[in-house]
Amino acid sequence: MNKDAELAIRIPDSEKPRVVIIGGGFAGINLAKTIGKKHIQVVMVDRNNYHTFQPLLYQVATAGLEPDSIAGPLRKILESDNEFYFRMAQVNGIDPDNHLVKTSVADLHYDYLVIASGSRTNYFGQKQIEKLAFPLKQIPHALDLRSHILQNFEKAVMTSHEE
Repeated sequence: MNKDAELAIRIPDSEKPRVVIIGGGFAGINLAKTIGKKHIQVVMVDRNNYHTFQPLLYQVATAGLEPDSIAGPLRKILESDNEFYFRMAQVNGIDPDNHLVKTSVADLHYDYLVIASGSRTNYFGQKQIEKLAFPLKQIPHALDLRSHILQNFEKAVMTSHEE
């Protein structure tokens, strides 16, 4: 049997209305904290099980901080609410007619849906810049940039051309 076929969202049924929040960034977390403990069930879905403090990504990219210094587990941030559930999954679509969020794990029913999935880097149609630039929105982006910078420093140390 395919191991993935055994996966399920596994959220308890409840008489309370279910609010599904897509995204564990600043907006999603603040909303979950604000509406938590208000006689509703809150389910957060994100592709990562951690929140990234994006304002300090440049510190990770320049080796000033390690990634774990700017990332914290979403479950721990919101653990005080016993009607909060986090599920790590990729959202593949939304069926508004049937109140379903389609995820990489299973479909998830909602009464209310909030999309707080963040943003993407905008290159304003500049394909050459998009091809060569390093986006800086996620920890893997910062680590890629850090690696690139450090590799270039290593090359610079060994070059015979001073300029």
